[in-house]
Amino acid sequence: MASQTFDPLTQNPLLADVVHPDFHQVNSTVELYIKNQVGLKLDTDEQICRLALTPAGCPLGPRHCPLRHTTPSPLNFGSQDGASGNSGRDRLATVCKHWLRGL
Repeated sequence: MASQTFDPLTQNPLLADVVHPDFHQVNSTVELYIKNQVGLKLDTDEQICRLALTPAGCPLGPRHCPLRHTTPSPLNFGSQDGASGNSGRDRLATVCKHWLRGL
């Protein structure tokens, strides 16, 4: 007789989210304020899923897509000619969500 093991994480997705949280798709109002009002670019262009911004949406969905499904800053996907002269400033303006939340 084969013994079956009971895994509560597979039976209850809410419990799985508490035990192994996935924060890369969480968008906070602080992020929107920093992006739109302060004018900082929090995500690089490579971190944002371009398909999620289309009307059809991302075929993988936010759970399975490794890229962020977020509202981009007005500075995202801008001109890439390097004429702005602040290529190092973009890297310095990137902060993690833990810093934003004060954790």
